[in-house]
Amino acid sequence: MPNTFLEAFIKALASFDVDLQIEIDDDKKTCDVISDIAKMFDDTSACEDDDDADEIEEATKMMDELECAAQPIVAWLAKYGHPYMNVIVTQDGIRVSEDTMGIPFECDGDE
Repeated sequence: MPNTFLEAFIKALASFDVDLQIEIDDDKKTCDVISDIAKMFDDTSACEDDDDADEIEEATKMMDELECAAQPIVAWLAKYGHPYMNVIVTQDGIRVSEDTMGIPFECDGDE
């Protein structure tokens, strides 16, 4: 099963001048791949400014933590959920909701 989150994350990192030699392995956890990418940034001089490198490292750590925190919720949804079920997590709690009806409309700005 392809990991579209990782593919999008790696594509976003391609805007930096870093040679990402990462292969997405279905057996490898997303958290581990993101950690590997963070290590690459530690080993590279792509960011001339230390503040930028620190921001990238912090953002990568935050994404790693979020991904790891979300895994049990996604597993729960896979077990008990359906395509119209949503989980909303806030600092005050977590709730499950579901869409009962929806009709998408195109906006003038949509192409």
